[in-house]
Amino acid sequence: MIWNPYLGPYKNAITNELYISASIAMYLYYPGDQIDAPFVASGESADGLPHDPVYLRTAEEAYRWLKHSNMTGIFNLYGDGYHIRGYQSPQQPGTRQCDVLNTMVYTYNQGVILSGLKGLWLATGSEEYLADGHELVQNVMQATGWPNIYDQRWTGLGRAGILEEACDSHGDCSQDGQTFKGIFFHHFTEFCRPLRPQEDRFLSTQPWAQSRGWERSFEWHQAWCSTYRPWIEHNAEAALVTRNEEGEFGMWWGRRYRVFDNSASHDSPLPHAATDYRNHPDSVPPDWWKNTTAALVHVMEAANPESSQPEYNDRGRGRTVETQAGGVAVLRALLQWKTTPSLSGNFI
Repeated sequence: MIWNPYLGPYKNAITNELYISASIAMYLYYPGDQIDAPFVASGESADGLPHDPVYLRTAEEAYRWLKHSNMTGIFNLYGDGYHIRGYQSPQQPGTRQCDVLNTMVYTYNQGVILSGLKGLWLATGSEEYLADGHELVQNVMQATGWPNIYDQRWTGLGRAGILEEACDSHGDCSQDGQTFKGIFFHHFTEFCRPLRPQEDRFLSTQPWAQSRGWERSFEWHQAWCSTYRPWIEHNAEAALVTRNEEGEFGMWWGRRYRVFDNSASHDSPLPHAATDYRNHPDSVPPDWWKNTTAALVHVMEAANPESSQPEYNDRGRGRTVETQAGGVAVLRALLQWKTTPSLSGNFI
């Protein structure tokens, strides 16, 4: 899948991940009945859904392509996408192959595929989908520096165990970039949530579920998910400390409101061969792009003349609807882990 017709020679991860997650959701949940009313007629199958196999085949084929496309680069995380080497126009298509990977790593590219993988397991019973999802989650955690919560050096997708965009420390995240952590936690939460009643009913009609015992498979999945709670708690706390007097979340988690850390390294270098298409200095006032300590203090104090303490999260676009969505998403995840027995280690 491509993002739009003008980006034909660029195959990016997010488009294909959305395609997979949407396709398997259509298979599992889309009614597709022949009536206009939004009600299931009496006498239908157990869950009233036809489960059109076209959507399942689409999701399976798309994930097979994504998995074997070598889209994962540094840190074993999904890069942004592939260029076609030598492409100039449809008449001069270059190699016609996706052979130049933009290794730029964003949080949302590691998240959207997780809901698709959960759906693919639900539809097929193949534990390989769940295993791939858990491997990706663990790679994300490792790339945040987890479990070393005291090391402030950049480790690929964060530092000190806290999820972070490369743009966070520079304060130059675009509106797109400000949504990414929220997107990650939304799909991560979906990956590990308990099954819903209609999913239980669906499983009762599936031959694979009867022959293999889906309960055992789901217990294994939830047991792995339960191990992520400390990391989620750590990130929720990191989001909470950014809140200002109005309770608004900042973008750069872990930076306590109006506490300036002059000793920590704030570098977040891009991976080799990476281009950050989603965030750039043109999206914010020029002064905010300066990242030296002196310039940072000067500009932050100018933004808060009534305070003697500078504030990281007032830089760039500042506190926005998108930064609130990220804070809410990580708190929602923590609530799920705290209130779900199977995620608290009490599944049996």
